[in-house]
Amino acid sequence: MREQSPEAVPIATYALSQPRERLSPHASNNSSLVEILKASGGTEEFDRRKFLRSIMRGGSTREVAVKVLGYVEPRLHEGVTTREIYQLASSQLARLDLKGSLRYDLKNAMMRLGPSGFTFEDFIGAVLAGMGYEVSIRNVAHGRCVRHEIDLIAVAEGRATMVECKYHNYKGVFTGLKEAMYTYARLLDIKEGYAADHMGAKIERAMLVTNTRFSEDAIAFSSCRGIELLGWHYPERNSLERIIDSHRLYPITILHGLEDEEASALAACGVLMLRDLVRFDPRDISRKTGISSHHIERLASQAKDLVG
Repeated sequence: MREQSPEAVPIATYALSQPRERLSPHASNNSSLVEILKASGGTEEFDRRKFLRSIMRGGSTREVAVKVLGYVEPRLHEGVTTREIYQLASSQLARLDLKGSLRYDLKNAMMRLGPSGFTFEDFIGAVLAGMGYEVSIRNVAHGRCVRHEIDLIAVAEGRATMVECKYHNYKGVFTGLKEAMYTYARLLDIKEGYAADHMGAKIERAMLVTNTRFSEDAIAFSSCRGIELLGWHYPERNSLERIIDSHRLYPITILHGLEDEEASALAACGVLMLRDLVRFDPRDISRKTGISSHHIERLASQAKDLVG
């Protein structure tokens, strides 16, 4: 599936429905619909069930989700985008359920880890370490034909996996077949040429990690060639967002009130996750980053709501 930049998004025609009735806590039908524009450039009908699930996935109750829907739905208009719907939902959810609003913001928080992609590599390294892997970041391996710069090497039970991180800083872009084939070709060359052990294990496998979705061709090719995939909503029961949530490995960019420059300063001194923010001394963080200790304490208070 081809990647599309935001500039390539086509103009679409929208059809507004009749005036919308309020959804009761037990109602789940889509009795009124509006065509919305997705980040990929396609359109789809506004789906109440899908919207409620997205709110409750962050841990909010159905009652809260219905209240957010009641706020958002009357504000849908011709030409509404998924980004606008997200912003409406996020602002209202923050008033009703701060903890739920932070978790609802996870996908957007992942987009803020850039723009270089290096921070994403560091974050994925920390996620894998939190899952029990021994992780080495930004390595060089000698293949049979050429030298390869490897984002991560993750070792578990004596077996080493090369990890290729594919980062996107805008929504609607798929990680596709090209990236999957590229990862596989690198693995073949490294397996043939990497004679020396790395951290006690030779590289035997490859994993491709992304903060967005995989195309169908990427999934089919990787399944055929034994490349492990980890991304948004994939694999279904052990996807990236599920791992982050179940292990409470939330990035600092999930916090409300954190500027991009502050996030970069925190990452530069090793504070990538909420758990780092909670366990380090605010005065020490302030001294290293130049961010006021009072602001650090406010951010840490939010972090404690999610990670305890």
